[in-house]
Amino acid sequence: MENIYLNINETFFNFCLISDKILLIILIIYLIIDITLDYKYKKTIKYIQFYINKIIFNIIVIIINLIIILIFNMQLNYINTQYYLFNNQIVINNGIICLKIIILIILILLLLTMYENIKMEKILCLETPIIILISVLGMFIIISSNDLFILGLGLELQTMPYFILSCLNRSSNLSVEAGLKYFIYACFCSSISFFGISLIYGALGTTNFLEIKIILNTYKIMNFNIIYISLLLILFGLLFKLGLVPFHFWIADIYEGCPNIITYFFAVISKFTIIFIIFKIYYNVFISFINWFNLIFLIIGMLSILIGSILALYQIKFKRLLAYSAVVHMGNIFLLFSIGTNEGIEYAFNYLFIYMLISINIFSIFLSIYKIDGSSIQNIVDFTVIIKTNKHLSIAFIISILSLGGIPPFAGFFAKLPVFFLLLKMVNPFLTITVILFSILSATYYIRLIRMCWFSENVGNNPINLIHKLTINQSMLISSLIFLNSTFIWLQLPLINLIKYIIYSIWI
Repeated sequence: MENIYLNINETFFNFCLISDKILLIILIIYLIIDITLDYKYKKTIKYIQFYINKIIFNIIVIIINLIIILIFNMQLNYINTQYYLFNNQIVINNGIICLKIIILIILILLLLTMYENIKMEKILCLETPIIILISVLGMFIIISSNDLFILGLGLELQTMPYFILSCLNRSSNLSVEAGLKYFIYACFCSSISFFGISLIYGALGTTNFLEIKIILNTYKIMNFNIIYISLLLILFGLLFKLGLVPFHFWIADIYEGCPNIITYFFAVISKFTIIFIIFKIYYNVFISFINWFNLIFLIIGMLSILIGSILALYQIKFKRLLAYSAVVHMGNIFLLFSIGTNEGIEYAFNYLFIYMLISINIFSIFLSIYKIDGSSIQNIVDFTVIIKTNKHLSIAFIISILSLGGIPPFAGFFAKLPVFFLLLKMVNPFLTITVILFSILSATYYIRLIRMCWFSENVGNNPINLIHKLTINQSMLISSLIFLNSTFIWLQLPLINLIKYIIYSIWI
């Protein structure tokens, strides 16, 4: 009788640990059934818009409850023990729960933005919130994975919804082209990564992270070349997901072709889990091979900053500019990874969190600006009318751009500063000077945006009439993010401490 009682307690405890994924799956199934049963009544555009907003509101309520459940799970795990489930395929600890909470908070901001912009974006598709939830479920599986195949399957579950999301606007040739390009490129690069995973299984006889660590630390592997090749093949697929050089050629077309809300989703959330995968594989499980990959990360980071900065200078469309700006910022993160120390990893995640904050800020402003006919802004020159139509919004936009360029005292400065100091300390003064020169080059296109907003000769004479009136939710979100950007010096130390806690919690 006592054994039965213990088994029930253990089963209930394990259920609590995976309750986030179970709740997401139940929500996805419920929404699919609900939409399928009532589809015949949802034929008018007005009703579809109302129903999508209702779905999004319900999802936000569920996500808030899910955050409460995750916090409760952290209380259960107060001693920060690693819990392994499903034959060591899934791992749960406080660090992983913190990462899930961060993803859910960003998702709430995205859904609030979608709630306000669903009519303007003209993507009246009932399945859109469900597709986004499926991608988030994939992110949860990635973060909790303790096996290469589980990680790969989670990555595909995260990526496959992007194929649909990128071509939601079926009336736009750019959107259809973006979806087709992303599908072809992603399938090719994913196949390369899975081939690398299969080579690791052939060489070591397992894909479980715990077993791989034991084999690498205990037994003498005769041929390490196959491991190097396998890790390099996996890296190719991950570089594509991040849009880093030399796999950057797709990112501008996808950013431009997707609806603005979906570009927001690509630019902010998707990169978070990919950076986590790189840390998990190269700096955790296969850390004994990291010396060789540090040089590769350094070369990729330098090339991404150089090529991204040069290509951004020639862009006339805002979303293409943001795409190549993302290449530059991911290059900076790879430079921090290339240092190969715990300090470099901590500041790489610090850079990523600050970049996500700034990206949310910029997209919140960008998604609040529409032409008088309801269409969104495309060209950089269109920003010349912000000063004429809404001076407060133009000031918020300039602060966000300065922060993205790493200008003090805004948040972006605290992301870029460790890059220079750690490269000077650990790598080479010549490389540090080169990175600083590249950063000055990248600041050029940010300054051009500010010049167009305030100092352009066309200010007041531009024939385009803006702006879509800001709602209360948009105003509160933009104001809060601007406040965080401007006062980030007080948040830097707590953020670094949180990152240290997460990193050391998920360390195998």
